[in-house]
Amino acid sequence: MIARAEAALLAASLFVGLVLCEVAVRLFDGVPLRSAQNFARHAPSFLEFEANAEFDAVVGWRQKAFRSNAVLVTGELGVRMNSREIRPLPRTAILAVGDSFTAGSEVAEHETYPAQLEGLLGRPVVNGGVGGFGTDQMILWAYRLVPILNPSLLVVGVLDDDINRAGYKVLGGARKPWFSVSDGKLIHHNDPVPPPTQATDREPHWLGHSYLALWTASRFGRADLIRFRTSQNALAENEPVAATCAMLAGLKDFAAQRNLPVLIVMIYGGLDRIATLDQGKVHVRPVGVIQCATAIGLDVLDTWDAMVATALRDMAAYRALYVPHGNIYGHMSAAGNRLIAELIADRVRAQTIDQNW
Repeated sequence: MIARAEAALLAASLFVGLVLCEVAVRLFDGVPLRSAQNFARHAPSFLEFEANAEFDAVVGWRQKAFRSNAVLVTGELGVRMNSREIRPLPRTAILAVGDSFTAGSEVAEHETYPAQLEGLLGRPVVNGGVGGFGTDQMILWAYRLVPILNPSLLVVGVLDDDINRAGYKVLGGARKPWFSVSDGKLIHHNDPVPPPTQATDREPHWLGHSYLALWTASRFGRADLIRFRTSQNALAENEPVAATCAMLAGLKDFAAQRNLPVLIVMIYGGLDRIATLDQGKVHVRPVGVIQCATAIGLDVLDTWDAMVATALRDMAAYRALYVPHGNIYGHMSAAGNRLIAELIADRVRAQTIDQNW
């Protein structure tokens, strides 16, 4: 009887603790306490900042503007700030677009590579990264931001997996734009992107009713465990490299009309075997995009060699470039973002000296 009473007390205490945690995270993120909605049904998934995202008919989703919490601080247009202070976006600055590696998931505002690049160059840098973006979405986002901000340089931070994401029309349960190439012409699909309120065959898990459950899973990069019980992705009818290359050609023309220099930065997720891998075999799509971008005259910074050199010199230092999750590599750490920022800064300084930019 005593053992059963202790077990019941423990279970009751655990339940109360979970309820209090649910209340705490809802209050912190401004979520209504009485809301019983399934949060996994309404928020775009595959994002690192799910609670701060909103639907966008052009790019699929974007970060909410003027948000400030423990996860991120955003200002105008949902752009992540380079510090905890919300400031007006500078015009004629360097603009960086990309996915969560650019936005800076798992690090503080001042630790992202755009923020550190700003410090290295002594020039303002706008962080236009959005979690979960593919190459198609980040280019569309650049089309949106460039006329508003009139940047002096456009940096496109492409994670190796972002090219794969261009091959999906539903990613992590969220619909997105996608492109195909037919007879040499780029065709825009899901334009506009269907809103998330439309019925889908991807039913969210019942745990999605708990904001705490979704919040916790998201912090460990496993929101997919709660988002959808069935497949959360749907392939597009396209070839991702061809679509990305065609979009880059369009971006080059778009930038040339504005006399805007463009730098494509290829970024890679962490992998213990990096020092022994053949890039051309394990990263066929990134290499293909690098080749086509270079062929059309875009400036490309491939970070692969710098990553391999770091691993060969000191494997512990290489691992420290990423946020660890046990034996799994997460996003880039402050140190990893510092390396990316230094590589970009070196290229910017070199091009400025050569007067190509």
